[in-house]
Amino acid sequence: AQDARLNDVYRKLGKAPKLKEAQRAWLAYRDANCAFRALQGGGSAGGLAAADCVLTMTASRADELAAFL
Repeated sequence: AQDARLNDVYRKLGKAPKLKEAQRAWLAYRDANCAFRALQGGGSAGGLAAADCVLTMTASRADELAAFL
């Protein structure tokens, strides 16, 4: 649900080249950061930590971008 919300806000902001560049960089950071957290949790706990990380970071990014609307 948060991913859909983020995509909706992103579309509403338009296709400014700098926004596209920033979003791509943010996605790479989110994925790397959450992969690192998965390693710290180890085992099934690592998977839960990674999923929670993606959820939390995506919701935060959606809030951040929504503030520009």
